[in-house]
Amino acid sequence: MAGRSRRQYIKLEVISGQNLIVPSGRIPAGISVSINVDSWRRWKSSIKVLSSEESAVWGDTVTLSSHASRALSLEIRACYELGRRLGSGEIIGKLQISWDTLLGHGDEPFVLSFSPVYGVHPSLTLKTAVVNAYDNQNSQLSGSLVECKIARDTDAGHAHLAKYVTSKTVSQLKYAIQRFQLVLDQCRVGHLDRAAALTNLAWARLVGYIDNDLQDIDTAISLFRDAFALRPQCHPDHALSLRSLTNALTWRHDRKGTASDIREAARLYHELLPLCPEGTYLRSIVMVECNNLSTGASDEGIHLRRGVLELSVTLKDLNILKDRFTRAIREAQAEPRTDLIVLSRIIWDQIMLPIVNVLKHVLKLERLSRIWLCPTAAFTSIPLHAAHSFKTNPDRSKEPCLEDLYICSYTPTLSALVRSRQLIKKRVHPSFVAIGQGQPGEGKGKVLLAVDSELELVHKLIPATANRSTISGDAATRAGALKALEQNTWVHLACHGKQDRTQPYDSHFVMRDEHLTLLDIMDRDIPHAEFVFLSACHTAAGDEETPDEVIHLAAGLQFSGFKSVIGTLWEVDDSVVKHVVKAFYENMLKDLKDGVMDCTKAAWALNRAMHAVKKEVPLEQRMVFVHIGV
Repeated sequence: MAGRSRRQYIKLEVISGQNLIVPSGRIPAGISVSINVDSWRRWKSSIKVLSSEESAVWGDTVTLSSHASRALSLEIRACYELGRRLGSGEIIGKLQISWDTLLGHGDEPFVLSFSPVYGVHPSLTLKTAVVNAYDNQNSQLSGSLVECKIARDTDAGHAHLAKYVTSKTVSQLKYAIQRFQLVLDQCRVGHLDRAAALTNLAWARLVGYIDNDLQDIDTAISLFRDAFALRPQCHPDHALSLRSLTNALTWRHDRKGTASDIREAARLYHELLPLCPEGTYLRSIVMVECNNLSTGASDEGIHLRRGVLELSVTLKDLNILKDRFTRAIREAQAEPRTDLIVLSRIIWDQIMLPIVNVLKHVLKLERLSRIWLCPTAAFTSIPLHAAHSFKTNPDRSKEPCLEDLYICSYTPTLSALVRSRQLIKKRVHPSFVAIGQGQPGEGKGKVLLAVDSELELVHKLIPATANRSTISGDAATRAGALKALEQNTWVHLACHGKQDRTQPYDSHFVMRDEHLTLLDIMDRDIPHAEFVFLSACHTAAGDEETPDEVIHLAAGLQFSGFKSVIGTLWEVDDSVVKHVVKAFYENMLKDLKDGVMDCTKAAWALNRAMHAVKKEVPLEQRMVFVHIGV
C-alpha cells in the first residue's frame, strides 16, 4: 500500500539441531521447529528426518518483524506423521528468547541450548541478519494458532505420555490414554487422521505394558494392525507403522513366549529393513532390534540376515558340497588341487559373497574387522572361512578372499560366544603348558613323529615370563594332562583327537594310558582357562565319513571354559604343521602389552599366519585351521 513506512526486519535461519532426544522414547517421523511470534501467528519449519546421531539439518529461513513482540517462543517438536499431520507433535525443547539476544551474535551462526532431556541438552544452530522489507513478508507465517479439538487433544496426549515416561506417574499414562481415545472416537472410519489416532493410542498402551502398568498388550497390537492396514506401502508413514507393529509383537513374544509372534516379527523386519534409509535414526534402531531379536522357540530372529540375503544354496546343495569336500581333501595330495579351488569358488559365490556384500555395504564394516560364523547342520562340515573367488583382475591383481577382507572366527552358539566375552574380562597372569603325546600306545592311533620337535619349537617361542612348561612322553597321561589343565591358563595340545558323535561327552584326546575325555575336562574346575591350540589333533586315519571331527572337539573345549581355541577341521600333515605353529605364535606374541599374552589376538594371529605360510603349506592344510571363540 502506497505511503506505508518501511520497517526493520530480522531474517532468521534455522540451520540444524543436535541431541534431539524424544522424551517419550518414541521414534519420530521427523523433527520440526516452530516459532510463536505473537498470540496469533506461528511459523513452522519443514519436517526433517532424524539422523542416526540424533541430529537434523534444515536450512529454513523466515523473516520476522521485531515490532510484533518483545520476545520469540521457540519449540523443537517430534512429529509422528510425515504425511498428513495430526497435531503439532511432542515437545523436545521450548524456550523464550529476546530479540536483543538473537541479534547479539551478529552475522555468525550460534548455538541455542534448551533444557536437558535425560541429562543431554537439545540445541539449535541459528543465524540472524537484519534486512529491510515490507510488512507483507509476514505472509510466510500461519495466520492463526487456533487449532481443532482433535489436534489439541493429540498434543495434550503426547505431553501426558512424555511426563509418564520421565516421571513414571501412572496418572499421566491414564490421562494420555484418555486424550488419545477421545481423538480416536472423533476420527471414525474413513477419517483422514484415523491411522495417526490409532497409532498414538496403541503406542501409549504399549508403553504402559512395557513398564508393567498395563497388563493388556493384545489391544495395542490390534490397534497397530488397524493403523498399518490404513498405511499401504506407498504411504509416507508405512515404515513407521510397520516398525510399531513389529516392536509390539516382539514385546508380546518376550513376555508370553508366543512362537508365532517372533516368526511374524522376523518376517516383518525382513520387509522393514530395506525401507529404512541409510544414516537415519529409524534404521539405527531397527538394526539394533534385528540383532537383539529373541530366537525364542525358533531361529528366525537371530538369523534374520539369512532371510534378507536369500542365499541360493539349498540343503541338498550343501550335502553335495560336503561330500565333494570330503573327497577333495582325501585326494588333495595330487596337484593342482583343482577340485578344492572349484569348491572354494562355490562357497564364495553362493554363500559368503552375499554375506560380504551386507557386511560391506549395509553394515559398513571396515576391512580386517572381526566376524563370527555360527554354522549349523550341513554348514558345519564346510570350511566357510576358506571362501575364495580365485579370480584375477584386469590389472593382474588378485581379487581378495574372505580372509583378506575380515578376521574370521567360528562359534558353536551365540550364547557360548557371549559367555566367553563376559568371562574374558576377568583376566589373570598367564601360565603356559605344552602337552604332547606322539606315541599313544598300541591300538590308539599311529605314531606322530613331529610332536616332540613341535613341543621344542613352542617352548622356544613362548617367553619365559609366561611360566612355560612341557609335558610329553610317559608324563603325558590322563591324570597328568588334567592336572596341567587345572594349573595353566594357556595350553598347546599336540596329539590324536576323536569326536564321538553318539556320546559327545566321550569325545577325547589320546594320552599315553587313558583317553582324556571332554567330560573329564568339564568335571574339573578350570575357571581361568583362556586359550588352547589343538595342533596335530588327528582324527582316525582313513575315516572318510567324518572329516570335520576336531572342530566339534574344539567347540567342546570352548564349552568347557576355554575362551579362545584354535582347532582343525581334518587331519593335519606333520610335515607342515611346524610352519603354521611358528607363524602363529610369532604373530600372537608380537608387541605384547606389558609382556602379557592376550588370547583375543588369536584369530588375528591365525589370519596373519595363514598369509605367511602360503608358499610352505598347501591349500588343504591352510584351510584346516580355524579359530573358535573370542
